[in-house]
Amino acid sequence: MSKKAYQLIEHTADIGIEVWADTLEGLFEAGGEAVSDLLAGLKNVRTSEAREIVLEAPEHALLFREWLSELVYLFDAEGFVGKSFRVSVQKAGLHALVRGETFDPGRHETELYIKGATYHKLRVEKGAKGWEAFIILDV
Repeated sequence: MSKKAYQLIEHTADIGIEVWADTLEGLFEAGGEAVSDLLAGLKNVRTSEAREIVLEAPEHALLFREWLSELVYLFDAEGFVGKSFRVSVQKAGLHALVRGETFDPGRHETELYIKGATYHKLRVEKGAKGWEAFIILDV
């Protein structure tokens, strides 16, 4: 099993997320978990619904931003919050299956209102300890 995690980074008016994982796919999955956890808290989210996501971008950093933006869009437009993420990253794109459910204010926690993922200080890179990403979320 791949090791993956995230932590929040203080930022002036927004919030930063630093994400790391053993694999590139794990990095995208950890990013999805981080955004969903911030939007609704993962502990009470069920996996009763699924969404398939296909995205394209010319580089991993831009693809990571598009990925997180798509998850925020699904929450805003459909009320869908993901909990389980299966991501496959190709050279110029991503295919993902996200399992979760529609937000229920009676069961889910409202953590933050995320307006979107920014390009500011955006990075995705492979280091000695695996894959790492940093992104600022507009809240």
